[in-house]
Amino acid sequence: MAWFSGLVIFLCVWWTVLFTVLPFGNTFGVNKVGEAGSAPENPRMGRKFIITTVISCVIWGVIVLAIGDKAIDFQAKADAMRAMDKVEHPS
Repeated sequence: MAWFSGLVIFLCVWWTVLFTVLPFGNTFGVNKVGEAGSAPENPRMGRKFIITTVISCVIWGVIVLAIGDKAIDFQAKADAMRAMDKVEHPS
């Protein structure tokens, strides 16, 4: 896998994990005037970014190993789709 593909996969995984981690540990109290009632008192974003990065690294590592070991062979899948397309739509 090229470095750019690896980076794109990592960023996609990171954002997905971030939205999963965001709601955990939030406490809601009395809000100031002009704040939404659903705004957490102390969202602890730095801690959530670190947790998100650790979880994303593990998931990304599994994906890289699966692609490297050909457990997920995107090239073979693309070749099969290309062959099916030629059978269905001869040119």
